Formats: sequence, structure tokens, C-alpha cells
Amino acid sequence: MFKIRTSKPTTWNKIWNNYHNGGISQCIDGKPKDPISNVIANCVGYACSRFNEIYNELTGFNGMQFPTLNCNAEEFWHRADQLGLKKGQDPKAGSIMVWEGLGDLAGHVAIVERVDSAAQVYTSESGYDSPAFWNAHRAKGNGNWGAGSSYKFLGFVYNPAVRNLEWKKEWHLYEDGKELTGWQKVKNKWYYMNQYGAMQTGWLYTDRWYLLDADGAMLTGWQKVKNKWYYLQPRADGTHKEGEMRIGWIKMNDKWYLLSNNGDMLTGWQKVNNKWYYLEPYGAMKTGWLQDNGKWYYLDLKDGFMYTGTHMIDGKSYTFDGSGALIS
Repeated sequence: MFKIRTSKPTTWNKIWNNYHNGGISQCIDGKPKDPISNVIANCVGYACSRFNEIYNELTGFNGMQFPTLNCNAEEFWHRADQLGLKKGQDPKAGSIMVWEGLGDLAGHVAIVERVDSAAQVYTSESGYDSPAFWNAHRAKGNGNWGAGSSYKFLGFVYNPAVRNLEWKKEWHLYEDGKELTGWQKVKNKWYYMNQYGAMQTGWLYTDRWYLLDADGAMLTGWQKVKNKWYYLQPRADGTHKEGEMRIGWIKMNDKWYLLSNNGDMLTGWQKVNNKWYYLEPYGAMKTGWLQDNGKWYYLDLKDGFMYTGTHMIDGKSYTFDGSGALIS
């Protein structure tokens, strides 16, 4: 773990200074400007330099790995996405706490030096037109982490150099004293043990995608995950393996469904091989007449594709425009 900072820098360092003072930080001068570290007093200048300082201490890097954390305080939250940094609501050492200022008030950022509990942290901070450095104990409270009602807490931007270790309970499977790996069938249910013998849960990719429940058992049939539906092959059929996540067209109970390349069930208008299809809200392919947004369309009774041009339907001639809407 990194060394906790309890005072401002006392010797010149290039990451604590911008080009005005011979450094490499891209942040503006602080106010009042510190003679040793000219990017403070300023919460943005401090947080950017301290975040990089922690990264350097833990990785041995010598420079500014994240120089573009030089924006307004609340913009740290969006800038983190551009930099590929992970974010969240759980406090972690070395992370940046980000508050949005409401109205015309500027936001604020601070560095988590130590996590005392899930609801309390010890920080190092700075402020523009304020002291160049201070430490604080911040409690989560109502979720605003000690800030007043003029601020809204957005979350934590995590430092990728900090290892957040935790023990997790893992299940292992043994047969005659030998630890098993790979797919294993136990009481008619399939489980997957990784190369270290630990039972897997959630989405799993081996040769294909599979879904395992919280107890590790392989799921089949229709499954809803984060408000999206997926279809897992119920049994091997010579073409698809049991439990395999299906994509493309599938037929069930004489109805066709369309699954994206990510496996989630599609609904509404969908274009496949230059033909348009309509999938009901529950996923089944629609055929025949369809009224949508006040216009009538016709979908082939056998294959479901949308008609354009002139067609004979039930002995009558109908004409549809290029978008498939009925003209006459």
C-alpha cells in the first residue's frame, strides 16, 4: 500500500508543478500559488498530482500517467471514462472523490488516503482560494460524504495501481481425493470448475457462451439477465450444445425469435439481410397485417419479411411504399 500523505509536498517535484514552474502537470496555477507546488492551492491540481503520485509510488512510473485530469472538478467523473478508469460508489484507498457543485458553485475533488470503514474515509485535500492542504475524516452520512447541500456526490474514481484485496469463498469439487476441473455433472446438473478448481458463476465463455446460476448450475431455456432475455440451448441437438447461448433466428412453439450477436432477444423493427422484420414486445416474429404509429404494414405470412411494392393479399391488390407503409 502507498504511504499516506499528511502534509503538502516540501520539495519540488515535476508532477506537482505545471510548465510555469518547470513541471509537467497540465493544471492551472493554484490560488494562493504555493512556491513549492504551484498547482495548489486548488482541489483539481492537488487531486490530479496526488492521484499520479500514488500511481508512481506503486508502479515505479516516472511521469504523469493521467495528465488530462486537469478539468473542472465535476468533470473528473466523465474524464475518467475517457481514460478507461473504473468508477463506483464504494470507497477505495487512492481513489478520487468527486462532487458536483450545484448552481454556479464549482465542484470539489479529494483523495482517499485510507478507508476506515464502508461509511468513513480519511482524505487529503486542497482548495482554490483556500488552504493548500488539509486532511479530513469524511463520513458517508446521507450519501454526500460530509459535503453541504450545495454539493452532490458523484462517486469514486479508482486508482488502477492500488490493489484492493479481499478473500472470497470458493467451491471446489473432488473425486477420490482428486480436484476436478472443467465441466462436471453432479446430480443431473452441469457445473464448470476453472483451471484452479474454483466453481464458476455468471456468464462463462469456453468454446461458446454459457450462463451459470448463483449456485454454479448451468442454466437452459429463456433466462432474464439485467432486463434482457437470452436463450440457452436446453439440450444438445447435434448442431448446438446443451446450455450454449444462442444467437440469430430460433424457432420455438412454431414462433420465430431473433437474438442479437450478444445473445439478447430483439424486439421491434429489425433489418436482416436487407429485409425488415417486426418482433413483438415478447420477441415473437409478427406476420400478416401490422399497424404501427398509425400506418399499416404487411409481413409475409411464411417468412415474416415486410412487403414493399404491389402484392396480392387475400385476392386484393395492395401497394406499399419503400418504407413498407400501405399507400393504397
